[in-house]
Amino acid sequence: MKAKVAPERQETAYFEFGSLKNGYIWNFPKADGYSISGGFLKGKGKPEELRQELTHYAQEFGLSLADSHYEEYPLNLWSEQQPLHGERSLLAGEAAGILDPLTGEGIRPAMLTGVRAAEAIAKALGGRSEALAGYTQKIREEWGADMVLAQRLAGLFYQFPKIAYKVGVKTTGGRLNHGKNPLRRTALQRRY
Repeated sequence: MKAKVAPERQETAYFEFGSLKNGYIWNFPKADGYSISGGFLKGKGKPEELRQELTHYAQEFGLSLADSHYEEYPLNLWSEQQPLHGERSLLAGEAAGILDPLTGEGIRPAMLTGVRAAEAIAKALGGRSEALAGYTQKIREEWGADMVLAQRLAGLFYQFPKIAYKVGVKTTGGRLNHGKNPLRRTALQRRY
């Protein structure tokens, strides 16, 4: 959902856990407005519930939805069985299921898997016939176990958000430590 942003909120991103059952809501300012997004675990909610909750959240946040635009689509989560290569193609980022199942964040994983895909393509163009299959194996080795664990943790987090917040956020000083990129729960200030 996209909406216009108030000037006093142009520097802040917000992450909400617990307000959407079995899911999350985040929003951040953009050059031409505000992006509000949400997600829930597969099989744990209905699209119409998500739209209703996002609309309610936007109204509580003081955003006008008069000129807003709503879209919905499923996120592709990691599956160890999914091949990440074809005869002359590779999957990277969300297409490969490499994204954070807790927040839906996928920019950093897309860049990292994009680099690995470029390396594999360069090898394949150099005559190494196993390069594309090697990409699938490399991504499984580098990301597979972490993606499985992250999906399990996200399931527990969303099943018990109050407890998870107390343990995972309050005891860490307000930070969710996911790899090397900590996320603040609310009011994340942009730093350039």
